[in-house]
Amino acid sequence: MKRMYAMLTWSVPFLGAVLSLVLSGAGRLRDVVAVLAILASALFSTLTLMDFLSSEGPIHVSYGWISSLGVSIGVYVDSLSAYMSLIVAWLSFLIAAYSLKYMEGDPGLTRYWFFFD
Repeated sequence: MKRMYAMLTWSVPFLGAVLSLVLSGAGRLRDVVAVLAILASALFSTLTLMDFLSSEGPIHVSYGWISSLGVSIGVYVDSLSAYMSLIVAWLSFLIAAYSLKYMEGDPGLTRYWFFFD
């Protein structure tokens, strides 16, 4: 499970983007779900860094995506990517939390959260 944190760091915001579209008529719920997806990504990024620090070398996670064609999808985590992911994810969360109030009442919020996630 620990190795999945690296994949979840970037896949959870994709899920949040889809949920933003699905919840487009839900108003505040859509906004909160989008911010929670970014928070989850930041937490998974933190867990990925902790996993990296406890391992002996880089982390490489790969899953068969289109196995009939031999195509896989994966994540490679080294020291630079682990720290950069942590910084970007937490800054994104802070910006998203600020955006909850700042963007309140904007007519294009669904589009905003879709592209932000």
